[in-house]
Amino acid sequence: MKTNKYLLVGMLAVCGLCSCSNDEEPIDNGTAKNIELSAGISTTTRAVIDADYSKDLNVSFGRLDNPSSNTTWAVAIDAVRAGGSGNTSVTFGTTQTYSVSNGESALIGFYPQASFATTSNPAKVSYTITGDEDIMATDVQKGVANNPFQPFTFQHLLTQLQFKCVGSSEAVAKWSAITSIIVKAVPTALELSIDKTSGASLAPAAAPVNADLAVLNCPAAVTLSTETNPKTGYLMLYPTSGMGTAASAITLEVKATYDGMEKTLTVPINNIADGVKASQSHMITLNFTVTGEITVEAGIAEWIPGNSGGSSVVPN
Repeated sequence: MKTNKYLLVGMLAVCGLCSCSNDEEPIDNGTAKNIELSAGISTTTRAVIDADYSKDLNVSFGRLDNPSSNTTWAVAIDAVRAGGSGNTSVTFGTTQTYSVSNGESALIGFYPQASFATTSNPAKVSYTITGDEDIMATDVQKGVANNPFQPFTFQHLLTQLQFKCVGSSEAVAKWSAITSIIVKAVPTALELSIDKTSGASLAPAAAPVNADLAVLNCPAAVTLSTETNPKTGYLMLYPTSGMGTAASAITLEVKATYDGMEKTLTVPINNIADGVKASQSHMITLNFTVTGEITVEAGIAEWIPGNSGGSSVVPN
């Protein structure tokens, strides 16, 4: 009799355990499952000029929980994308965890590291560029604990101009120095808009600021056109519609010494077919001639198939 009683009690206990198990939430409910991310720099659009992407990169991430109903982004999260090619790990300054009960979260990365100017969707980030900065952003992703985030890819949102200064041996003898190359009146105050659905977009700020930007690493002298590795200057800027075409020429101010006299030349770049594009690197070849003219060729750097053209300017 006692045996049957103990058996009955044991069976009831097992039934009770089964009942509790069937009513439980998923095992991640109430537990902090860390968000682990990796990120890469787009290899097809990577800037040719070395921007030290092989080193650790200070980036930011925007986070918005319950994106289907929430319209306010959290404060931008500082993070570090580990240096190296391909997808490398992202370390948050403040540990991030998935929402409990498999709640959905939206994440998007951007660079340079910055705080939100406004957090109401779409959130805004303000930048002022000098020509040496790259601005990048990832797509927006939504993830939950049982369907985690996939690797993010930072895409370039600016265009890069590269500058070579070449000529014949006779021209090299005439042009003894290059003082500076300046791109005139381009947008420098920019605003990155981050939307929970469409992701990131870059545009001039509400109060536009146009300024002159000096070419960085500017060649100091004209080199032979046969030079295999001439010094190359560069500049990263916001690509306005049609920039570099006849309808919207890029205006250069070139200061150089010709026949012992310093000259200031205005050189238009107006032959880039379809204009410069975000994420593309456009090679600008300035051909210095023995007669004092500068002829211009423009195309997209060799890692992206592109167009070429030419023009000339006679110095005053």
